[in-house]
Amino acid sequence: MATPMKDDSSVLNMPNHTTLNHLATSSIKNGVLATSVSTRYKAKCVTTIVYKPTGDITG
Repeated sequence: MATPMKDDSSVLNMPNHTTLNHLATSSIKNGVLATSVSTRYKAKCVTTIVYKPTGDITG
């Protein structure tokens, strides 16, 4: 397996084991709520981010 380059912004750090399989949410900004979860599949880690409009546009 090749080692990713340090300045490669497309490669994320390995998530901490305490954050795997936990739902994370952000505060609502510009009427959008973001939720994410990081899971492990075999030797890989996958982070899924879902954006949802809330209908509350402030700003």
